Amino acid sequence: MKKESLNQTKDQIIESSRVSCRDCYRCIRVCPVKAIRVTKGQTHIEEARCIHCGACVRECFIHVRHTASDFKEVQQYIKANRFLVASIDAAFPALFKDWRNGRIAAVLRELGFTAVHETAESVPLVKETVRSIAHQEGILPNCPAVVNYVEQYFPKLVDRLLPVASPMIVHGRMLRKEYGKSAIIVHICPCSAKVYEAHRPENAGAIDCVITFQELLAWIAREKKDLAALEEVPFDCARSIDGEEVQQARMISMKGGLLHSCGHSWDPCETESYSVSGTQDVKDILTEMSNGNVCGIVEPLFCHGGCCNGPNFPYRGDTFVSRRAAVLRYAKTAPALKARKEITNIPASAEYEERPYVPKRQISELEIAAILKKQNVSGQQYNCGACGYKTCRERAIAILEGMAEPEMCFPYMRSQLRKRTDRIVEALPCGVVTLDREFRIRHMNKSFEKMFICNDAVIGKRISYLISDEGFDKLVTEDLDTYETMRSKYGIRYHEVVFQMKDDNEYVGIYTDISGLKIDSYQIDLLKRQMLENAKDLLHQQIAFSQDLATYIGRNEAKSESLVKQIVELLESTDDRSAET
Repeated sequence: MKKESLNQTKDQIIESSRVSCRDCYRCIRVCPVKAIRVTKGQTHIEEARCIHCGACVRECFIHVRHTASDFKEVQQYIKANRFLVASIDAAFPALFKDWRNGRIAAVLRELGFTAVHETAESVPLVKETVRSIAHQEGILPNCPAVVNYVEQYFPKLVDRLLPVASPMIVHGRMLRKEYGKSAIIVHICPCSAKVYEAHRPENAGAIDCVITFQELLAWIAREKKDLAALEEVPFDCARSIDGEEVQQARMISMKGGLLHSCGHSWDPCETESYSVSGTQDVKDILTEMSNGNVCGIVEPLFCHGGCCNGPNFPYRGDTFVSRRAAVLRYAKTAPALKARKEITNIPASAEYEERPYVPKRQISELEIAAILKKQNVSGQQYNCGACGYKTCRERAIAILEGMAEPEMCFPYMRSQLRKRTDRIVEALPCGVVTLDREFRIRHMNKSFEKMFICNDAVIGKRISYLISDEGFDKLVTEDLDTYETMRSKYGIRYHEVVFQMKDDNEYVGIYTDISGLKIDSYQIDLLKRQMLENAKDLLHQQIAFSQDLATYIGRNEAKSESLVKQIVELLESTDDRSAET
């Protein structure tokens, strides 16, 4: 089966599913080169601008994006009984952790691989090549996303990229020499940029396919492979490494790992070597290098903390801290790599070239100012970042380039929505009034002013100054959401609907003049309900009054009866004493 270049068979490295975006713009916010275009609310990757770092894959919480790897091709090779060799990235201990690491070689063989190797075994060759460079100053090309970034956006720094291939490419060359041209070399990693790197024309023949950690775990689950039921099997090895060297080689997935393996210090006070990770730090150090402020050797990694925090780890809640700790434990405790025969004379060099991204057209300052003015931020640039761009100016440029839409600006959309709502309220034929929590008038439309013969002079006064506030009072005292009734005032009969907006501590009243309308069955029913409610209130009041009156009369009768008895007893006792005398 002939394997073609990925660039000939797939349109993009980062693909998007058909699930609708949620207007969160998180992917734009984390994209270091703003390669994500928004069209009608949906996001798309602009391949010409993309550096394949995978930041958008990691950031998307609804998992719209994924890395377009070669998983289907690997399945086809297995069905065709081809000789498959796995090269598993040094970050794999962060995926399986502890005792499971000893079973990874066994489970990969169960899935159809004939041989399984650690990519870390290529690190000594990379180290030798770096050390052979007369002046070890420049950028270690361990991260393919950084290489893409330099070639496209810092082309003047291309000659600062050390002419060394990455451990993945060097390992692919080792395995090719070990197993021959007919073997299918498959790299398994957490990186999106390595998919692109493996299929660059200059790397042809090293790596045939790349699959991600996410796909590997899903594959194991689908095939129902239980690691606990497998025996611990050692990795295959093409070149022996042991002692401190193998520990250092197994830590290249961490920040500063390859730099340390090449014999450079991790000391933060060191000024001749730098190890940085994360989008902003990478951008900063490349900018400083462009300005001539950084000398020595630099290892920049786009993923914060290194490849053990790559974008294609499965979404299972483990942290970068736990992944880093797992890699360190494995590096310190795993056995050395022993080869049956030593593979030598493996080329580890590489060449890089400028391929700068050129915008389709130049954007003028007048065009930027026009966009800002149209969105009412020419004098007040919020720079809130909600749209995914750091500044309003950046978003204006993106709009002119066709990468963004005006609707992405939240303050702008809020003001537009408020204007539309105000226009709708003002155009309503019914009266509308809003009150604060003390029933003071905040706003009213023209129809309300006309209906109740008032103007802005009543703003701030209680609604009872104009009309009855009984409906609003019922909302509070009876904890109602809405209240509806019919009233008369100023010689007009009107229909009233009031409700409360609890979140805003406001009350809203809607009033319709029904003086000139014939009362229909609905209005008759409403009047009946209103009369019935009033009658019930009156009846309850009468009953309560009668009960109170009866209680009062009963108390008075009892007191009167007691008083009369006391008087009679007193008189009788007086008569008895007189008779005795």
